[in-house]
Amino acid sequence: MNNDLEIPSFEEVSGAGNSLSDDDTRSSSQGEHQTFIQNPTAIRKILLLFPPAYTLKNKRDINPLPPLGIGLLAAVAEKSGYEVKILDCLVQGWDQEEPSQSNQEIVRVGLSDEQIQAEVREFAPDVVGVSCMFSIQHKVYPRVFAAIKQANPSVITIGGGPHVTVCSEEVLADQNCDYTISGEGENSFIDFLDTLQGKRGFESVDGLGWKKSTGNTINPKVKWIEDLDSLPFPAYHLIGLEKYFGLEASHGIRHEERFAPIVTSRGCPAKCTFCSANKMFGYQFRTRTPKNIMKELWFLKKTYGVKEIMFEDDNVTANRKYAEELFNTMIEEKIDLKWDTPNGVGLWTLTEELLELMQKAGCVRINFPVESGDQEVLKNIIKKPLDLQRVKNLLKHCQKIKLDYGLFLVIGMPGEKISDIWTSFKFSAEAGCFSPHISIATPYPGTELYEQCKNEDYFSRDYSLSDLFISSFLINTPDWSETSLRKTLLMGKLYFKVQQLIHQPAEGFRTLLHYMGRPAFVFNYLKRILMPGSIWRNPAN
Repeated sequence: MNNDLEIPSFEEVSGAGNSLSDDDTRSSSQGEHQTFIQNPTAIRKILLLFPPAYTLKNKRDINPLPPLGIGLLAAVAEKSGYEVKILDCLVQGWDQEEPSQSNQEIVRVGLSDEQIQAEVREFAPDVVGVSCMFSIQHKVYPRVFAAIKQANPSVITIGGGPHVTVCSEEVLADQNCDYTISGEGENSFIDFLDTLQGKRGFESVDGLGWKKSTGNTINPKVKWIEDLDSLPFPAYHLIGLEKYFGLEASHGIRHEERFAPIVTSRGCPAKCTFCSANKMFGYQFRTRTPKNIMKELWFLKKTYGVKEIMFEDDNVTANRKYAEELFNTMIEEKIDLKWDTPNGVGLWTLTEELLELMQKAGCVRINFPVESGDQEVLKNIIKKPLDLQRVKNLLKHCQKIKLDYGLFLVIGMPGEKISDIWTSFKFSAEAGCFSPHISIATPYPGTELYEQCKNEDYFSRDYSLSDLFISSFLINTPDWSETSLRKTLLMGKLYFKVQQLIHQPAEGFRTLLHYMGRPAFVFNYLKRILMPGSIWRNPAN
């Protein structure tokens, strides 16, 4: 494969794809003692729960998407003979809001604690697994675990997902959380169920966290599923896709009401300093075969009438040869589905020919995770392998073939200057994107950025997971202050409106007319630019 840039090397993972045999579960390779549950019990019923979510009042920055993660867990558990139920507390309580007692600007959306308890009592599960996706939602998880235990103190609780993966000790410290699983969880979850029934020891379960009298123990995550085709499709019959149709969400741009997310690969070879995706799925890019993917796509289309697909991969084009094979297969089979890439794609493999192939295969929008329009920032600070001139040419080609696109930018990285941020803004405008998705650099646990901010004392306040709202500014560096960064962002958004008016006058005038009808908003916006120290009080405090 001839790429213009050096693609990050895949890291070899020790023991990847290997599973322990029944004989191996009684002792480790070193002959170490294996800890077994003292009172094994038969496990029959499993409840998998996606929790409610906190969000800003009057601005739901949450995504009611079908929970593919617990859908896969449900599928592998059903395949192993267990009775399983999925409870999406967010979507099933989508019309319910509970004001926060500590902050009037925040509400909890989803089923109440009492409703969760009623569901637990009615289904009477032996095990309840809780999806802990986002660290920003860290306050909701203890409430959910407590509600479960109040409904049935003897039920076994376990947490998993990205938040658990990077904050396992904190989650396991909760008295109502009995176990945790870090990282990719399908095989580990079945192994965990075996431990409860005395079939293997705790130490044999990859990524398992459990409690001991001497302190909590967390097994390292060392094994990854090499053959993704070995996994069943998510348990869509338990998810209930229909209840997600028509719901508005902040994630991606919907072109059709009947949509479904899908994941075709795991792992990302890039090592961006602000990202923790590698903690969940590793660096090694692993894929399903196009044949396996097409079976799922045809199933979704014929069973649920799905007309649009959202590729939720970290980057579906990380390997060009694989991407070409997948998209050619979609064309050959005439699947006729619209699709986009809300999480972005691996830009280092993109070519003009691949963009045209993607469009022919049904792509209606592609997101470019450029992150920065300054080459030095990309190379030395974000550490993303991109040639910006090459990216600029690809964006121009999108314009030529009329393929809709968006840009992701991250501003406020340590070492980045205000002038570098304006270089990013100009890059986006020159690329014809006047509404880029601009994220403030946020030091999420498990990232290199977090470790840097902690070691160099760059946190602008006492660090708390509650500060991880998008509107929060958590970093101060010698190159800029929190105040100057806020002002830069506001001025940048004004800059984009002016550029849109110049280069896209029709759309620009529509935007201008929209804001002319909101004089109070315009006044406050200009006030924020002139008086930045008085704005954007952190709503999470």
